[in-house]
Amino acid sequence: MEPNPPEMVAIPIREFIASSKLAVDIFVQLSSGRFVQVGKAGEVVALERLLHYESKKVEQLYVKKSDYSAYVDQNLVIAGMTLTRSDLNARKKSAFIAQVANSVLQEIDTLGFSVPTYNHARAVSRVTIDFIESKPKFRDVLAAVNEVSNDLFAHSLGTSIVSVILGQALGWSQQSVLEKLALGGLLHDIGMKEINTELIHKTLAQMTFEERREYELHPQKGMELLKTIDVVPEDVLAIVHEHHENAIGQGFPRRLKNLRIHPLARVVGLADLFCDLTIKSPTSKHLRPISEAVLYVDQNYGQCYPRDLIAALYESLQVKPQKKTA
Repeated sequence: MEPNPPEMVAIPIREFIASSKLAVDIFVQLSSGRFVQVGKAGEVVALERLLHYESKKVEQLYVKKSDYSAYVDQNLVIAGMTLTRSDLNARKKSAFIAQVANSVLQEIDTLGFSVPTYNHARAVSRVTIDFIESKPKFRDVLAAVNEVSNDLFAHSLGTSIVSVILGQALGWSQQSVLEKLALGGLLHDIGMKEINTELIHKTLAQMTFEERREYELHPQKGMELLKTIDVVPEDVLAIVHEHHENAIGQGFPRRLKNLRIHPLARVVGLADLFCDLTIKSPTSKHLRPISEAVLYVDQNYGQCYPRDLIAALYESLQVKPQKKTA
């Protein structure tokens, strides 16, 4: 029986890895809208076939929604193996981790938040930490993140990565803490699923009063969504709920100040702000270079975060603070 469009999930063709075995059946969509199976689970993906599809301007292949978790499972296994390969440079490893994270976030968006999708998000967080501990060049990592096709997913992955980098710069070496930072960063905007999707494409200045009120509820809605399963750590719930709070009490949704904000949420909040300036999004007019973004954060938002956290941003991204003139 031919699958219907709602039962299918689109996957960019570049995500399929030549010479790897397919975990699931794959399909191509014809101009008529029909889906035709072009690969069976267990078959080896031939490079020639992928190149043939690309030559025909085929940008994506499809898998059944019921098979998508198995596809993500395979990607996570390959991601772990990829990190151990000495023949791949940091840029290529970054690109593959970005691809895997994109597939996990797509899984949550398509299948919903559940224990299995949460476990996949945890697995991505562990892979992210392992990769960061290999000390890749941050510019390579940022470039790979900016190639993720979904802007919101790219931002979430970038926030996850920068959160871990900041945590390490603060001297936090405990694996469980770093995993919470990575996971909280990856899921920090999950509440955007629960509000009007049109708001994703608007800046705060473009929103009406009512639209801004709805937008400012996304941390609360994200925390409530994570609480629908009972395995998410309280620290991760706090990150998602408080990542838009700031030290001067002008954040949202609860206008918390200083020490009332969870320390991990402060880190993810700063990473979120930095990624707003350096990672593509529907509302970004232009991306700032790394050093310019760090200086901009300090000069315009320095009062919103503890000085040791701002210092960690400078140190971890190897940016020299500007000397203040008398």
